[in-house]
Amino acid sequence: MDANDQIEKFASYFKRQSIMISGIRSDPEDKSEIGPEDYRIRFYQKVLIVTALDTLAGIRFPKQNYPSLHRKNQKRFIRFLSEYASWDCGRLVCLPFLFDDLKKHSPKSSKILGFINDKLSQFDPKDGIIISPNEIDEPLEKILDLACTEKEEERICYYQHYALLYRYRNFLIHESREPGYAMDGIRDFENEAYYHGYINIPKWHLAYPVELFHRIFKNSIDELRSYLNDQQVDPYTFVDDTMRW
Repeated sequence: MDANDQIEKFASYFKRQSIMISGIRSDPEDKSEIGPEDYRIRFYQKVLIVTALDTLAGIRFPKQNYPSLHRKNQKRFIRFLSEYASWDCGRLVCLPFLFDDLKKHSPKSSKILGFINDKLSQFDPKDGIIISPNEIDEPLEKILDLACTEKEEERICYYQHYALLYRYRNFLIHESREPGYAMDGIRDFENEAYYHGYINIPKWHLAYPVELFHRIFKNSIDELRSYLNDQQVDPYTFVDDTMRW
């Protein structure tokens, strides 16, 4: 089997996985009443997707070719998202989270604090509204230009959405839960992150809905397949032999 056949076999396998994950229901006998709005189903689907993304990242950046990323799952996962997920929001920095962090460590005269405060003051989470990260967040490069210390630069990168999704993944995998109190289920149809508020609570809550995970997974399969085809790389070259298990 040549490289093209192997690539198609590989991509088709994950396409089938994507379809199967989308079809998970809590009651196989009644698929009409239980859907992704069921929080348990959302959780299971998200866990399966981030596990698959880990696999795709390992194929794209195998230890043979990228020894610097071997055993550095966070860097590998974030790099894979940034290059293959086609997730524009991922490059943005979560300003509400960053603002709360910097208020504890940066002087009140900090240029970056002033910028974020002006941006956030345009919206009030206590109104209970829903807004897109595109309305409130900024690209990493723009925020880094405002930093004046190494610590600020570190915290800015820490709150980029690519990095936030990796930490979200850790909660799913290592703690068997979705983090926080964001209401993912109120917009199950939404395939992008969003912020929402609660009436009389002065903080934004960030939701990563299940359809966002599905979109990232499908995009990643397509983009990785294109890369493998362009480079004529057989992905099974990087799959360990497990015949005796």
